[in-house]
Amino acid sequence: MPLVLDGTTGFNLPAGSEIGVGTDTPAGNLNVISTAHNNGSIFDSAGTTQLWLRDTDATSNQRNWGIQVSGGDFNIIRANDDRASGFVTPIYMQQAPSNSLVINSSGNVLLGTTVEGRAAEGADRFTIADATHSGMTIRSGTGSYGSINFSDSEGGTGEYAGSIFFAHGGLGDKLVLATAGIDRVTISSNSVGIGTQSPASPLGANYSSLDLNSGVWGGTVNFSGNSGGYIGNRHSGNTGLGYYSAVAHSFAVNGSTAASLTITSDGDVGIGATNPGGSRLYLQDTHTTAVTNATQLIANTTLTINGNSSQGSDVIRMGPMGTAGRYFIDVSNSAGSAAYDLLLNPIGSGNVGIGTTSAGQTLVVQNNTSSSYGATGYNGNATLTLKTPNAVTNYSGIRYTNTSGNYEWYAGSNQVGSNSADFVFQGYDRGAGGYKEMMRIEDSGYVTTPQIPAFSYLGSKSHSITTTGTQTMSSSNVWSASVNHAFNNGSHFNASNGRFTAPIAGKYYFQFQCMASNFGSGYLWFYMNINSTTKSYMQMNQQTNRVPMVHHMYCDLSANDYVTCQWTNNYVSGQIHYPGFSGHLIG
Repeated sequence: MPLVLDGTTGFNLPAGSEIGVGTDTPAGNLNVISTAHNNGSIFDSAGTTQLWLRDTDATSNQRNWGIQVSGGDFNIIRANDDRASGFVTPIYMQQAPSNSLVINSSGNVLLGTTVEGRAAEGADRFTIADATHSGMTIRSGTGSYGSINFSDSEGGTGEYAGSIFFAHGGLGDKLVLATAGIDRVTISSNSVGIGTQSPASPLGANYSSLDLNSGVWGGTVNFSGNSGGYIGNRHSGNTGLGYYSAVAHSFAVNGSTAASLTITSDGDVGIGATNPGGSRLYLQDTHTTAVTNATQLIANTTLTINGNSSQGSDVIRMGPMGTAGRYFIDVSNSAGSAAYDLLLNPIGSGNVGIGTTSAGQTLVVQNNTSSSYGATGYNGNATLTLKTPNAVTNYSGIRYTNTSGNYEWYAGSNQVGSNSADFVFQGYDRGAGGYKEMMRIEDSGYVTTPQIPAFSYLGSKSHSITTTGTQTMSSSNVWSASVNHAFNNGSHFNASNGRFTAPIAGKYYFQFQCMASNFGSGYLWFYMNINSTTKSYMQMNQQTNRVPMVHHMYCDLSANDYVTCQWTNNYVSGQIHYPGFSGHLIG
């Protein structure tokens, strides 16, 4: 039967006694068993209901812990031994919705949910959830810190390997991100500092670079004002200061006195100039030193392009010569002491034009200034001028050949005196295996052609005709002795057979002369032949006096055609005196 007390009467049980409610075999001093969720142990009170637990071995007076229901709220409280004073409520729970606080079987703590957060990196140890907005507040006193520390040890610097804290009031009213106890990012009410606790501008960095990374799209700096914004240190006289103009949609980096870099809204870039002037890249230089050596050339360089991995190993430089309107292009090394090649269209077949908009050949040089030629005056308006140092024997000109070097020709000047030069043509004789001068126009105006085929055979012998028939004049007869003159440039005349053989097709001139005498009977004819075909002839009359026989001939010859002089007679009679045969290539 139920045991009912009147509220004033108590009862005591001996030590070791056990009470069972809903069971005959209690497993402890008090064992309550119920099979229905609305039964069990019920403690009712018209005001506050409390259940107290006390540790009699504790030395502290506040060794009483109670579970309290007051006004529908649930509290865990602590009090003095009289349980009427010294109340402290460490845990206070109002009539909250379901799952306001959950500690699941993994020991994870969840607020407002039974579903853990992201498990990666242990982010599911503490989860806060709400159907709408969700968050967390850390409230500190004025002039105090509120912080979150990330620790990987229970002592030393590992206790604060990473920190997020807010310094209130007199501490600066700033949010700080720190690692290893060092402030890395400071955010105050109007500025952000990276590597500095006191940024002097809305965004300040205390290092030589600033890395902005927003994932796939990279880092950005956005100026949202109507005018634009600055990047840099304005306290140093705008030196190195970057400015974005929201009106012109342009960006400029200022040097010590003027804009050093400008990027317009069209993408034009000016270096050293505030206005690129419509050029995609505009370089403004202020060098005025006259360039006379490598040091000055390097100092005057406006643009340097380095095509190798080693800086300065080989470069191309461009800049002003220090004289208005004159610029240089130099291919050299870092010291300006190397002599490297400047190549135009080295791979493709593109043409190069100078002074023209239409280069129809590999190189077209066009002089667009009209000037009349004067035969005896200085013609200074030359289209192309070639120069060499002033020294006797120096030459300046153009060499012609093919990509295989199968032939070579040179045309140019050869300095023959301190203030005079000849114009020469030189070629390479493949057959003879050497270079030869083919023509020279001397400073005085004379023209020499040292390789032109020419010959002259002159004799003073009186040759007696001792046989009949056709005979070719040669060293076997008329020139067998008393040859007073024998000139054979190129060795194309063969005195043994009396033939001149043309080495090349062209126009030639020939002359034959002699005197005939003591002819008394029959006929005597003199001929000039080409390939044994008679081209000119003359008959000697029967008489004893010496009569001149002279032949002249201009003719076209093909290569290997030959020319001879002959006579023919039908009686053994007559003499031939002073025979001469000469000829040369005209052109």
